[in-house]
Amino acid sequence: MYKHDFRVEESGYFQTHYDRTKTSVGVVHLGVGSFHRAHQAVYIDNFMDKSEQLDWAITGVNLRRESSLDLRRLKHREGEYFLKTLASNSDSHFQLVRSHKSFFDWTENPHDAEQIIAQPTVQIISVTVTESGYYLGEDGLLDVDKVLNKSVSKNHDDGTVYDYLMKALKRRKELCKLPLTVLCCDNLRDNGNMLRRNMELYLKAFGEKDLNAWMQDNVSFPSSMVDRITPKPIQFHSQEVEKKFGIRNDFTIHSEDFIQWVITDDFRGQRPELELAGVTFVKDVSPYEEAKIRILNGSHLGLVHLAALKGFDTFDEAIIDPELSTFFDLLLEKEVIPTLDQNSPIDLKAYACSVKKRFQNWQIADGLPRIAMDGYSKFRQFLLPTLEGCFDRGINPECSIKSVACWYVLLKKVADGSSSFNYQDPYFSFLKPYLQPGMEQQFARIPEIWCDLPQRHPKFPKLVEAEIKHLLNRFQE
Repeated sequence: MYKHDFRVEESGYFQTHYDRTKTSVGVVHLGVGSFHRAHQAVYIDNFMDKSEQLDWAITGVNLRRESSLDLRRLKHREGEYFLKTLASNSDSHFQLVRSHKSFFDWTENPHDAEQIIAQPTVQIISVTVTESGYYLGEDGLLDVDKVLNKSVSKNHDDGTVYDYLMKALKRRKELCKLPLTVLCCDNLRDNGNMLRRNMELYLKAFGEKDLNAWMQDNVSFPSSMVDRITPKPIQFHSQEVEKKFGIRNDFTIHSEDFIQWVITDDFRGQRPELELAGVTFVKDVSPYEEAKIRILNGSHLGLVHLAALKGFDTFDEAIIDPELSTFFDLLLEKEVIPTLDQNSPIDLKAYACSVKKRFQNWQIADGLPRIAMDGYSKFRQFLLPTLEGCFDRGINPECSIKSVACWYVLLKKVADGSSSFNYQDPYFSFLKPYLQPGMEQQFARIPEIWCDLPQRHPKFPKLVEAEIKHLLNRFQE
């Protein structure tokens, strides 16, 4: 658990002091969203400042047409932007983040976006494309048919991380030949091995035997756990920067003051000494990963739909609601923690308490739509293991069942127009047929979400159906 030591300059904000003109690119990051800019980019910025090792600057690569405007705005600011970190005690700090050296938009300039990987200085490709960007099937592996339909499109508007990596690694193999590391930083269990296995499947589907063999020998895929609550940016903080410091920067982001990064120490290329900036390197990241995914992400997901049904807008408001506060405690105490490894190196109860305090940070004002988005992909990752663990141990997963039912009811209300909640999910159209009357149990049998749980524990669909009917009655118009 790490908090950066802010040294406030006379200007009123913190910034690093290394010479950006002397930096070279060591990291290429895919998916230059707010989380990356509040997390990995900050670690790299502080690391280069402390170590004076300037060959680890970042090139950001955009993979989605919808994010092209944001990338252009970042390029206009030469990659510099402000991060405002907010503590629950009302403290706040500003940092001018300076670790990005260049940007490429794969949707507009695929050649240069792929060619950057062939540079010998590049040692790491880091990735944040959200859970839904990996196209996982019911077995947890790549849904080859689904991702191929995306990748064979003639333009790059809907290109996938797999397509980019295949083409970029091919350039690396042909032009550079040096080994490197692909570092997944999304909230997926065993994310490094997941990405490695899925890249192997993807290359096999395209008949890329030589590239696959080269990748086996020259590319590592360490797993990692990342943690920092980073809401969707709002214009207020950009306006505050201009008012306080006289600097116009309409790309200011904000996050909580807490930050953590745990990485499996398995780097095929060179690796930066990120320990100097607070990163933890371990042999096995799984205990940290599991605790974070199940406790933080699981409770976020477990509460957000009920919070939306009750009319809340932000999570800090929701978590102090008596019903939701009690629901959080029961979910963690009775269902999540008892189904985690009790020999974990982490004090699970203390971690759960710290998570609740972080959720209560009123300065963050984390909007519910951000937390609720991509439910199709998130429930399998964040809540299904708790359901399985409870049923296998004879524990009644009352809270988890309620979470599933709340998700269903909210989806139904969004679909029929009785709720204006801004639910975003690339699989929403797939889910809509299950929202019809009489389809409640079928919803609880969707194999891509619930795997074989309904077959192993047949009462699961019945419990979900009963809770859905109860909630529909409670939240009827």
